[in-house]
Amino acid sequence: MAAEDLVTISDAKTFLKLTGSADDGKVAALITRASAWAEQITLRKLRIRAYTNLRFTGPSGVTLRIHGWPIATAQTVTVKLDEVTQTVWRTEADGDIDDKDVVVASDDAWDTRWGKANHLYRSAGWGSGLGRYWGSAPRSSDQLGQHRVLLSYTGGYDPVPEDLQQATFYLLQKLWRDQEKQQTGLTVINLPTGGSVSLPETGIPREAMDVLSLYARPVLGAV
Repeated sequence: MAAEDLVTISDAKTFLKLTGSADDGKVAALITRASAWAEQITLRKLRIRAYTNLRFTGPSGVTLRIHGWPIATAQTVTVKLDEVTQTVWRTEADGDIDDKDVVVASDDAWDTRWGKANHLYRSAGWGSGLGRYWGSAPRSSDQLGQHRVLLSYTGGYDPVPEDLQQATFYLLQKLWRDQEKQQTGLTVINLPTGGSVSLPETGIPREAMDVLSLYARPVLGAV
């Protein structure tokens, strides 16, 4: 399986009503495409994976939004700012939350689709202490304070929620039909009186979009 795969080959074949192993290679490739499509639609990484030594410039304000969540609070979260290791609060077992530099936080702790453990909070903000040198230094000094956040953590779903798997199956089904029947952009509807009619479709199956919209990453303020 690829790192982003949201469903297994076995479950995908059951959904597509395929038997035997002749199509396993094609199904596996389309699972990866469907899973990547789901991540593209939601603007986030969905399947659990480890992120190591991500370096970037800290945002303004106290909230650092990430692309892969929920953050796995049972795993180590390592944060450095200006090469100084920050203490991190993940769960109640970490003691007094006010004693830590960084908190694994939630916009909505009860909504596991988008709001739980979806950002890092630092009361002192994420700006570098180096800042910008305003004297007569060389041009290269303009970059002081850039890329001073270093982050390693594990985030994403494991197990993958059932509704998210179902949405992936609908994306997979479209990709499979497009490939096997060469009917890209068409939906074939069987009429109760017999026969069928082909209608143009928008691209993303509505059944998938109804679910994936609930998992979408808010764009405003994201990094």
